[in-house]
Amino acid sequence: MVKAVYSESSHLEFFLQCFHMEYFKEQIAEGLARETGLEKNELLLKIETPPDKKMGDYAFPTFTLAKTMRKN
Repeated sequence: MVKAVYSESSHLEFFLQCFHMEYFKEQIAEGLARETGLEKNELLLKIETPPDKKMGDYAFPTFTLAKTMRKN
């Protein structure tokens, strides 16, 4: 039987990391909404976390903005 390793500090660190990631995601969406006039909630759904950390912390499909703002 494999026993799970659990500590309050690792659980707290994970919680804080998730909290910070969501906080920054909210800030990104608010900035995009302010600059583009699009709905913040719509933008939040499009902000993603890349599969590889080397690609950055967040990803956003900018072609969505080009289409909405009629630019290419």
